[in-house]
Amino acid sequence: MRLLRKYPRFGRSTIPTKRVLFCGVIPSLHYAEIEAKGRLCPRFVYAIPKDSGGFEMMYSEIHQHRVSFTSLEAFKALQSSAPPLLELFHYVDFQKSKDIVLMRGAYKNPLTSSEAVFLVNQLQMYYRIDPERYKLVHTFNHNPMFFDFNVLLKNLDNPDKLTPSHMKMKSNSNSNAKEADS
Repeated sequence: MRLLRKYPRFGRSTIPTKRVLFCGVIPSLHYAEIEAKGRLCPRFVYAIPKDSGGFEMMYSEIHQHRVSFTSLEAFKALQSSAPPLLELFHYVDFQKSKDIVLMRGAYKNPLTSSEAVFLVNQLQMYYRIDPERYKLVHTFNHNPMFFDFNVLLKNLDNPDKLTPSHMKMKSNSNSNAKEADS
């Protein structure tokens, strides 16, 4: 998936809240796989690494063509009323004719842009790219008593798996091009 643009938007409340919007294009087959697995396993948790060496837990839910992320603490306290920190909307109008799905995302504080991108990449990693990670998603949804947060946290220790494979290819080809120029 390629992120195209981001720009700020202010809410309509009396206290302005800054939301940052971004968009992307997803190949139709990739989205179809995420959507199908999301119907079977709509909920999951993600750990976002923090500069302090710790992590923050995020809860996500997939519903139709929308994915929302909120902090796990807010979800525990407010359940379905917890405010989303990141929302992804998928538009399937061109799924059959152009073989693409358009995505619009919006995130707000305290989430940073790098954390929002990290969550979008993790969504792909757990639901589409890595079958071993999808087993964790399945366990979380269907056998929660056997879900092990330590396995989730171990995935943070493996930097090669933090970035989807298609993103690694681009960075490797860029470094190869720089080496060729030298």
